[in-house]
Amino acid sequence: MFKKIYESLVEGGIFYIIVREGEGEITETEKKDYSTLERFYHLFTAEELTHKAEKCGLKVVKIDHVKRSHKWLIGVFQK
Repeated sequence: MFKKIYESLVEGGIFYIIVREGEGEITETEKKDYSTLERFYHLFTAEELTHKAEKCGLKVVKIDHVKRSHKWLIGVFQK
């Protein structure tokens, strides 16, 4: 995915991403009155997010950690 994003960016282009922070993969289920919603998440560490971006040639501008309902990583990268 990162390679395709890198290829689609113009030189100097910015890639902004928000992902759940953690390790591994999880599925969360939310039940409503008449339906059940399943959400699949691949969790990222800051190191994993940075490694995947740098591997395809993106430069790290900033990585922030945010805690709301869950822990999130905000990554800003530049081509």
